[in-house]
Amino acid sequence: MPETTYENPWYRPEQMGSSPVFTTDVKPTEYMGFLIYKRIRSVTRGGSCYDVVKDGICFAQMCGINGAHMAIKTQRWKQRDWWKKRFGNAA
Repeated sequence: MPETTYENPWYRPEQMGSSPVFTTDVKPTEYMGFLIYKRIRSVTRGGSCYDVVKDGICFAQMCGINGAHMAIKTQRWKQRDWWKKRFGNAA
C-alpha cells in the first residue's frame, strides 16, 4: 500500500522530533465516516496506537481499536462545533 500522510494538529516546531504530518503505509479501517490507522503495534492486548483521521487531519490518538471507536462516537455529536472552531464558518 502506498504511503498516506495526514496533518498532525499537535505539531510544535520547537519540539524536537515533532512533525507537521504523520506518515503511514497501513491500510485504514473506515468507521462512521472516519479513517482509523493502526500506527503502533503492541504485543499487549489493547496496547496498539490508533490514529483517528477525518478529512486528512488526525483528531485523536487512542490505545486499542475500542478506544478509537469510542473517540469517534464521543466526538461525532460535536463534530460540527470542532470543525467550526478549527476552520471558522467555512466548515
